[in-house]
Amino acid sequence: MRVNTFVKSNLKTLLLLLCILSTASPINAAVTYDPVIIDSVIYIIPSDVDWSPGLSGRYRSYAAAMGVVDGFIGHAEIQSSVTFTGNDGRKVTMTVESIGYTALYDGWNEGISGKPGFVNCPGLTSFSIPNTVTRIYGFFDCPGLTSIHIPSQVRILGNTDSDPWGFFISQRPFQGCINIERITVDDDNPNFDSRDDCNAIIQTWSNELIVGCKNTIIPSTVESISIDAFSSSIWSSAELHTCGIKEIHIPKNMITIEKTACEAVWVDSGYGYNLFRFCDSLSVITVDRDNPVYDSRDNCNALIETETNTLIAGCNNTIIPNTIKRINTGAFLGSGIRSIIIPESVTSIGINVFGLCDNLESITCKGITPPEADGGLFSYTFDDSYYESVTLYVPQSAINNYREDEEWGKFHHIKGINNGSECDVNGDGEVNIADLNRIIHIICTGHAYLINYDVNSDGEVNIADANTIIDFILHY
Repeated sequence: MRVNTFVKSNLKTLLLLLCILSTASPINAAVTYDPVIIDSVIYIIPSDVDWSPGLSGRYRSYAAAMGVVDGFIGHAEIQSSVTFTGNDGRKVTMTVESIGYTALYDGWNEGISGKPGFVNCPGLTSFSIPNTVTRIYGFFDCPGLTSIHIPSQVRILGNTDSDPWGFFISQRPFQGCINIERITVDDDNPNFDSRDDCNAIIQTWSNELIVGCKNTIIPSTVESISIDAFSSSIWSSAELHTCGIKEIHIPKNMITIEKTACEAVWVDSGYGYNLFRFCDSLSVITVDRDNPVYDSRDNCNALIETETNTLIAGCNNTIIPNTIKRINTGAFLGSGIRSIIIPESVTSIGINVFGLCDNLESITCKGITPPEADGGLFSYTFDDSYYESVTLYVPQSAINNYREDEEWGKFHHIKGINNGSECDVNGDGEVNIADLNRIIHIICTGHAYLINYDVNSDGEVNIADANTIIDFILHY
């Protein structure tokens, strides 16, 4: 009796529920659905996902946009829903909820389960994403993209990490997209924003900048930067890309910049990277004077952890202050530096500090005792080519110390430089361009017999002496 009464009193609700269930489009595991192409965009039903225990059943029965057809050039308009035909002849209409599908990515291999979205689409210049999409697993190696807009419903970017609130963030969600100039987020998105027209994606609740580009200006309200924010590199490609940023300012409220990955996870594997790795156009790094954690003392164009006097990240124009004690793992990885002077105050250096610095010509160490190296200075490449092409300058009296060191001794060319007194040919107490002009004048006017101008002590006064002065000016 009670059952009949319940049915009668809730008849409308039950009929509505029955109607919904009858019109739903469940995916039959025995039925396969071919990809659908609409306006050159490829869609699939990712029914073959190997669900992990943590995600079991969470995202079933949806459509994913997976890329564009070969040779596509232009703007991609992603649909909000797509109709598929199964091998049983039945049609099913699915909502497009993701770009790519769940990728349990281990950081090195391709997706263990699932795939990112648009991969290797060089002709893709822009895209429009409907508000039905909640998950973007990545646009990889799309160098034609110049702008990104994140719609209001997106709550997942990338493919690996999640925070306590369940809003997933990524490792390089736009890696290889090297020409991005404009980044915006819909004002109604509760998870991410691009406040103050900053040209970046910021995780709203944590105030963490997670994706930047060449035109990013870090807002003063940002408190942290993801280690991958400015990385556009493709680990698996032959060419390592750069995001193109030239100048960056760290505001006073930014007190967390991820470096734990390069100091812990990557050290054992011989890698290591910094916040601005492969940013070979970066020439200016400044830090707000009121920042309590980081600084860029002495206009050094570097990011320094104040308490430990550790140089976290450098750039093309970095001058290492003589108060620095340690150079962090991967500090100059992929930068465009040509030469660097390491002051005597530096006692330790992380691995891969100068990895993939293809323009690097010389390193000067001022210390009599070689700085202790955690491992290979160029270990990212796993070869000795850099040790052969880069010249190491050290104090004359310390040449043997460096040659006998396990790491520094790998350099093929180690040259000694004295204290500079022999280079002060004009006797003004300084070694500068005036001394170079003086020695050139002596050579050119036929006064090379004046042996007191034999700077390099080889018994002659010639262009080699001028080169010695140049080396001293450049490296000391």
